[in-house]
Amino acid sequence: MTTGKPTSARRSGLGMFLLSLTGGGVIAGGAIALFENVGIFLPSWLAGIAAVLVGGLTMLWSRGWWSRVDEGVREAHKTAWYWGGSVGMVPVMGLAAALLFDRSDAALDRFALAPGDGGLILTGIVVTLILQLTGYGLFWAGWWFSRSR
Repeated sequence: MTTGKPTSARRSGLGMFLLSLTGGGVIAGGAIALFENVGIFLPSWLAGIAAVLVGGLTMLWSRGWWSRVDEGVREAHKTAWYWGGSVGMVPVMGLAAALLFDRSDAALDRFALAPGDGGLILTGIVVTLILQLTGYGLFWAGWWFSRSR
């Protein structure tokens, strides 16, 4: 149910929102780098709180965006996330099964994006997101391509 006149995704402010998120990330990253350069290391819980805050603000903005875009845009995104995200999970499940039954005791630390067990967990999260977003993008493009003929 829309709360206002539906508009196209281009006129809904998505670009400005993404630009402001990128700008905020650059500013935050620069500030963190400056702090660390002078020996001030921020606690990790602060990064967690910042990530939850950004995620929450993104969800609030997304609700407004969703109510402004037309039905075609909504259907493309719903289809892409359901099918593309689901298809992206299939290789993750295969990788999980392979690792679960791996008896070689091979060290997986070499694949970690950061040191320690947290780095291995982060690597799993990143791999999962990349595969889901790749599937999403392919299904989103396919949805629009199939309707543009």
